[in-house]
Amino acid sequence: MTKDTYCTLPFIHSHMSAGGTFKPCCNAYGSNSKHTTRNSDYTLESWFDGSEMQQLRQDMLEGRRNDLCTRCWQDEDRSGHSIRTRMNQKYASITDVDRPQIKYLDLKLTNQCNLQCMMCSPSDSNRIGDEAQQMQQQGLPVPVNYTGGPTDTLIKSPSIDEINQLLPQVKVLKFTGGEPAIQPEVLTVLDTAISNGYSKQIELNLTTNATKFNKRLLDKLSEFARVKLNISVDGYGTVYDYIRYPFIWDKWLARIDEIKQYDIQCSYTAVPQLLNIENLHLLQQELGEDLYLNNYIHPDGIWNSLDIVPKHILQYAVDRIVLNDNNKTLINYIKQLIDKGEPAYKDRLDNMVTTLKTFDTMRNRCYNEYLEAQTVEFIEQSGYTVV
Repeated sequence: MTKDTYCTLPFIHSHMSAGGTFKPCCNAYGSNSKHTTRNSDYTLESWFDGSEMQQLRQDMLEGRRNDLCTRCWQDEDRSGHSIRTRMNQKYASITDVDRPQIKYLDLKLTNQCNLQCMMCSPSDSNRIGDEAQQMQQQGLPVPVNYTGGPTDTLIKSPSIDEINQLLPQVKVLKFTGGEPAIQPEVLTVLDTAISNGYSKQIELNLTTNATKFNKRLLDKLSEFARVKLNISVDGYGTVYDYIRYPFIWDKWLARIDEIKQYDIQCSYTAVPQLLNIENLHLLQQELGEDLYLNNYIHPDGIWNSLDIVPKHILQYAVDRIVLNDNNKTLINYIKQLIDKGEPAYKDRLDNMVTTLKTFDTMRNRCYNEYLEAQTVEFIEQSGYTVV
C-alpha cells in the first residue's frame, strides 16, 4: 500500500447524488467535468464493483494519482492535507483492502431544503432553484452559482429500495442535502433501519443546518449506535443572517441548545468566503475546536470566493483565527493568497457587486446592515454604494 496515494473510501464507500450520479466520494470530480461519473443506468453496487472503481483502487495501491481524485491531490500539494488524509484516519478500522464492500453510504436523496444560502446552488436547495427562476422572471442577473442546476427545482433519487437492501452490511450511513431533517425519503430509510434492528450497528451522520430538529426526530436518532451531526453554519451574528437566508442567528443558537440535550456528537462546518472571512474568528470563539473551516468545497474564481478578498482583510482573518487541525488547509491557502498579492480584476469586482445587488433586491435588504466593517468598505470601494 502506498501511503501517498491510498484512500480508504473507494474500498468501503459509495456516494450518490439526488440526480442519481455516483462518485467515489463527495470531493471527487462530478458530472460537469471531463471525468466520468455514473448515472441511473447503474446501481450503488454495480458502480462500486465496476471497472472505474476497480481501476481507482488499483491505482491507489500502486502509487498512481487517479484523475478522479484531483481535488485531493491539489489540496495536498497546496497544504499537505485533504479529505483523503482525514478519511484515512477516521475509517481505517472498517476497511479491508482485499475485500472491498460498501460499508459507508453517503447519500444525497433530494435537494429539498428550507434555506437559500448564498454560496449554494439549485442542486443544494430547491428553494434556490425557485429563487433563480424568480430572478429570471424579474430580469435580474442570476448569480453564477445559481445557474447550471437541475431543470426541476425539486430533484429526488429513485433508489430507496436499493438503499434499504444494503443496510444490513452498512456501518456508516450519511445523509446530506438539501436538509435531511425535512426529507421524507431520509425518514423512510431511518425507519427501515430502526424497525429491522440495523440501527444498532450503524453510525449515523447527518450534514444539516440544524434548523428543523424536533423531539420526534431526535428520539428517532437515539436508536442508532452513534450519531454525528455535521452542522453547517457560515457566520456569527448578522453575518449568519445574511448568508443563511431566511433563518437567523438567535433562533439557530436556540436549536443548538435543544440538540445538546441529547447524546449526539456535534461538529460545525463553515465555508470560508468573501462574506464571512472577516467574521470567522468570532464564530470560532463561539463554537471552539469543533468548528471546521472547510476550504475544500468552495471553488475559486467566482464572485464570493477568497481569491477576490483584499490582502488586508485576509491578513486580519489569519491574525485572529486560532490555528488548529480543523483549519490548517484554510490558513495555508490564505497565506498563499497574501503572498501572491494580486488585486482582483475589475470584471470580477463588477460581477460581485452585481450579484450582491441581485440578492439584496430579491430579499429586500442591504449588505451594509449585516457584514463586517472592512468587508462593507471593500464592497463600497468596488462600486456598490447605497443611496
